[in-house]
Amino acid sequence: MSAGAQAQTFGPVITVNGTAITGFELDQREKFIRALRLPGDAATLAREALIEDRLKNQAAAAAGLVAGPDEIEQGLAEFASRANLTTEEFIRALADEGVAPETFRDFVRSGLLWRTLVQQRFGPRARVSPAEVERALALAGSQSGARVRLAEIIIPAPPEQRIEAEGFIEDLRERLRSEADFTAAVERFSAAPSRNNNGLRDWISLSDLPGPLAQTILTLAPGEVSPVVPLGGGALALFQVRGFQETVLQAQPTIAADIATLPLSADPETAAALRGQIAREIDVCDDLYGLARTLPEGALQREVYAVEDIPRNIAVAISDLDNQESTEILGATGPIHVMLCARTTALTEDVEGTIEQQLVNRRLASYAENFLEELRAAATIQ
Repeated sequence: MSAGAQAQTFGPVITVNGTAITGFELDQREKFIRALRLPGDAATLAREALIEDRLKNQAAAAAGLVAGPDEIEQGLAEFASRANLTTEEFIRALADEGVAPETFRDFVRSGLLWRTLVQQRFGPRARVSPAEVERALALAGSQSGARVRLAEIIIPAPPEQRIEAEGFIEDLRERLRSEADFTAAVERFSAAPSRNNNGLRDWISLSDLPGPLAQTILTLAPGEVSPVVPLGGGALALFQVRGFQETVLQAQPTIAADIATLPLSADPETAAALRGQIAREIDVCDDLYGLARTLPEGALQREVYAVEDIPRNIAVAISDLDNQESTEILGATGPIHVMLCARTTALTEDVEGTIEQQLVNRRLASYAENFLEELRAAATIQ
């Protein structure tokens, strides 16, 4: 490499409050973004991300914060685990894309410092009052019961594409600012049957949602979008709250469910034929046994699950179903017909501590976003 080219690569191309971002860093962050398969223009995303990292690091340094080696190693391992890889395996995968280990390490270090700074700066202000927790508990159905209207985006995430799907849906979530944005994203990206209804689900009793998802939904206001929800079975989801509705009867959550599943073919024509046969012949779960006689042995599965053992993708799918109603989910080898045969219900357990923590986390995220905007507005970026 000539002296001129080397200077251009390692020389400053952007300065943030006098701190340089080099051409090498930009090139590395672009490659990192491409390795994660994030949507959008990699050059633009790399520039914005590095500017934000400089602002975060400067603010952390001003507060006297340092990320220790053990903390960084743990952060690397946590990030790699999202792709079901060890740190060493993830670094080797990045190397195949031309990404240096230092690029990954710098990315994780910035995230750790920012998380610590936000907690230190805003932790006391993010506390929630007992009254706020009580309101959330009331919506949870401890006294009055509640239903929620959700819109959903379901993204396929088979194991071999998991890291790309996670990067894509995380980036997509950041871009969803309104109901119109969410509806447009449903049309473009969602693979669920609900896409034919703009992603909208029927009103769902909060007590019928999987416990962790119900608690997450309780911390959201109408119009807000959930964190990414792994559904299992090779799918990821985003949910947008469209409204809450209280009822006068005490909600009684599901504690067990009798569920039947029947894989449809990956071949669209065969799957369509099976759907037609199901529509004509199946009224209750027991009817499925007759249909199953014409299918490979073991295709039909029927099981009574304790609520905590229901696979996440199935639990979400049946949340707005009545007994003997059915829907479809995405499976690893094609669509799967799911039928709710029966529910067993009981009263809600106390989830006060979990709801309080989620309310705090949501408030911290809001403070962090606003603080970063303030830092950027006050910065000199050239």
